[in-house]
Amino acid sequence: MFVGQETGIVTAKSLIRTLVPGGFEADLSYFTACFLPMNLFSGQFLLGENDLQAALHVSPALGHAISSISLLHRSSMFQDGCLIRYNRQDLQKAMESYSQSVRLIQCLIWSNKFESEPHALWSTFLLGLFEVCDQRNPSAKDLLTGQLMRDTTGRNWLVHFLSGTCTILRLQHPSSLLFQDENNVRRRKFFLATRIFEISRSLIFTQPTFLADSNWVNALTLLWAVDGVGLWHPKEAMFDMLPKFSELSIRAIRFCHTEAAQLPRIQQIERANSLAIEGLLLQTMLREWREIAMQWLDAKPDISTRPDVDLLIAQVYFHAINIYLSGIFDYHEPWTEEGAPCAPILTRDEVEYHLAEIFLLSRKLLAAGVAGIMLFFPLRVAGARSRRFQDQDLIISFFRQISQRGYTTATTLVSELGALWGVTGWPS
Repeated sequence: MFVGQETGIVTAKSLIRTLVPGGFEADLSYFTACFLPMNLFSGQFLLGENDLQAALHVSPALGHAISSISLLHRSSMFQDGCLIRYNRQDLQKAMESYSQSVRLIQCLIWSNKFESEPHALWSTFLLGLFEVCDQRNPSAKDLLTGQLMRDTTGRNWLVHFLSGTCTILRLQHPSSLLFQDENNVRRRKFFLATRIFEISRSLIFTQPTFLADSNWVNALTLLWAVDGVGLWHPKEAMFDMLPKFSELSIRAIRFCHTEAAQLPRIQQIERANSLAIEGLLLQTMLREWREIAMQWLDAKPDISTRPDVDLLIAQVYFHAINIYLSGIFDYHEPWTEEGAPCAPILTRDEVEYHLAEIFLLSRKLLAAGVAGIMLFFPLRVAGARSRRFQDQDLIISFFRQISQRGYTTATTLVSELGALWGVTGWPS
């Protein structure tokens, strides 16, 4: 048990025992003592004491989801450097719990009660996490044949999980972020805890995100200005900014690949200059964010020697998005040819500095128990720009560690980077 949870978990156990038969106490203990501490999405646990107590009182779907994750995650852990092979009985139980949870969620949807069920979002999110099982294990493949998005590369799982998170985030209206009733406060906590996956989807796959829409941007601005002062953190400010970068990248790629050829030369130059100015403004915003973050940290009471996990998360995205912003422009001729407009293109020394910081922060975050999927985007960016073999080996070691914690879909990113680096396979 982690500190502060034991009393609530014991109470929940006694109430949930009839909802999820067969060993739920062990599953819940594993979920709270092992899965949550190594899958932090922020400085707080995925589900806090009060949230977990309340949810297990009324949500059998969440109980089944927790059971399925615990059984599957526990069976795929590495111990003493060796992968524990799936126990077919445990895997079968995991699939049964998964199916039960899915059926309960479907019933909520069919009866139009999904949006009014405050814990349905967490249940659905956890069901997405269920898809982390080891793709390389034959016995797992046999039992999971036909399961949604199952494939040998893990890429489909990544698309499915990120797109699914996007869908459930969009179920709430932007204005609900400002409501203070209990259900909407829970939904707001879910939104703030998981929106990074929608942001990562947009950045990794260069796709639009609803978070760039003005109604969502305005709702978040009002939240921090009016009701969310106590919730504000430099990480939230960084996450507020990130959709602007994917949106600029989409427009820059569209200009280079289709629009430029249809424009007279003078209009091409004007458009390239306009996009470059936007990039320079975003680069200025990043510098200002760093100054504000440091001021915030200096003003924060030093009441603990523990690192601020949320600040570390914000910092690793800061360094990654600086490289990503440069890549919007330095891969394309309109901003690299002779006479091109000034754009936020980094020098090689600057790129190396950001890479070193990504590596340092990734090591700290994994040691702190942050979920490996949180590092997919920063490490993917770092991999695309790494030139030295030792850096590439380090990136592979990070992805291997993430895979060993259960996110075996990390292998798909290694495969993509391997193709970029000119190597094949999952290095031993």
